[in-house]
Amino acid sequence: MQKVVENYLLYETIGAGQYGKVYRAKNQKNGETVAIKVIPLEKFNNVPKLEEFTTNEIKTLSRINNPNVVKFIEMLKTANNTYLVYEYCDGGTLEDVLQEKHHLSEAESLKYFKQLINAFQSIYKENILHRDLKPSNILFHNNVVKIADFGFCKKMTGPTELTFTMVGSPIYMAPEILKGYPYNIKSDIWSLGVVLYEMLFGICPYEDKNLAGLISRIDNQPLTIPREINRISANTEKLLRRMLTIDYKARIDWPELLAYPLEIDEKPKIYSSPAPISHSSGITKIDLDAVSGNDAQHKTARHQEAIIRTLMKERNKVVYVSSVLHGVLEQNFNGNSPLVAYMLLRRTINIIEALKREISVENTNSKYKNMEQWEEFRMTEEYITFSRYLNEEHEEAQAFITSFKQEIQSLINEVSDEALTNQLSNGPFDIKVLNKMLLEYAEQIIASGVEKIENKDELTGRKYLIHANEVLDCISIDEFFEKILIESTMHLNEQSYFTLVRTYSKEKLQDLVQGKLSSLKRRL
Repeated sequence: MQKVVENYLLYETIGAGQYGKVYRAKNQKNGETVAIKVIPLEKFNNVPKLEEFTTNEIKTLSRINNPNVVKFIEMLKTANNTYLVYEYCDGGTLEDVLQEKHHLSEAESLKYFKQLINAFQSIYKENILHRDLKPSNILFHNNVVKIADFGFCKKMTGPTELTFTMVGSPIYMAPEILKGYPYNIKSDIWSLGVVLYEMLFGICPYEDKNLAGLISRIDNQPLTIPREINRISANTEKLLRRMLTIDYKARIDWPELLAYPLEIDEKPKIYSSPAPISHSSGITKIDLDAVSGNDAQHKTARHQEAIIRTLMKERNKVVYVSSVLHGVLEQNFNGNSPLVAYMLLRRTINIIEALKREISVENTNSKYKNMEQWEEFRMTEEYITFSRYLNEEHEEAQAFITSFKQEIQSLINEVSDEALTNQLSNGPFDIKVLNKMLLEYAEQIIASGVEKIENKDELTGRKYLIHANEVLDCISIDEFFEKILIESTMHLNEQSYFTLVRTYSKEKLQDLVQGKLSSLKRRL
């Protein structure tokens, strides 16, 4: 029997995501075919950020009226679900087209790209960062391109405002985002460039199995144009190179891109690659090419780049702990999961505050003081930018923990352990209390995971054990970062270390987590 929600009759599922399914539906009043995303209300309770993503998308799409942006119609709610109603797109996605054709002709690619540019006329006008532009989020309806999925978007105050939250798909992310540095509205230009490149050649300009490798390729391999696949014109090649400029300051800006002549000129018979461009991008990397002629300056640049990498590696522990935090909320293993997540949030703030103290100009005994050029570094623009970035992240985390605490206050009131109660009440942070809590939590998950595997539910059992492994690595995070050498941020499912763990047999996976648990119990 077909489901009816107010005026809408729901038909078959046409898509599915992490938070819900998408159905083709019909408005019984006017006969209009629509797409309805159904999100169970329990998802909002389990994933605190989901409400923010959903609100983002609704507010953004309500402001934009553009034929190349998918139209949001209305939101409905029932006792169990939220229903988001959109215009229906019957032509699949750009990803579907590329899977079928591998790559498109230059003329067809530019035809679609012109429509994307038209969409961004409105998006840029509203100072909106999409932050998740990729072929699977580009839909077709009657051969018209429609940009969709604005859940990760952010409203900026202007084209020069910086933000730093890492969201999106790494292979389409601008280098400044991949490296965890502040970025602005020009980051979407890089993503557009990757999409255009993929339409033309069927591959992305830079690809790797893990983020560290991806960053290394971007930093060390000049952009190549595979003319054996598609002999594009000089004008289109020039556009690609300007969009895929690693230094965001030198990257083509929105006004120029929106006015760029998207025409196919005469294709040159002989092609000569230009010299590699500088890899500098704000604080992402010191521009060594510019100082290579002077040994003293070159040495200074090397030392300061080493300092930046060291500081970012420390800051990226926040990203890792945050990812474990979200894993705890998504798993929702037991009634204490929100308390575990709250304590992990306190840990992220603890890491940020410690780093702020270490780099403060007032700190004459910083643990970094013996690094070459440390004092000189603290007078650079890179230091100022990094410090401002940390302060903004600290303020955001503090605001979030305040609201989160209000949501779980009833759970906090039920805690009987005095030391834990003190931590949940914002007493001075004690990492021993957190580690004890995480050990107990991991032990429970491991036991349940083993039980699931023994009862032939290997899929759930492995999921529990993998989550427990992440929690245990969070306990020994300093040692973990030194051992695994995590220098950059990314989603857990794209880290090479976690990819390897997921390939383990169930026996090897059990041995891994039980061994870590026993070792940590002895040490702590």
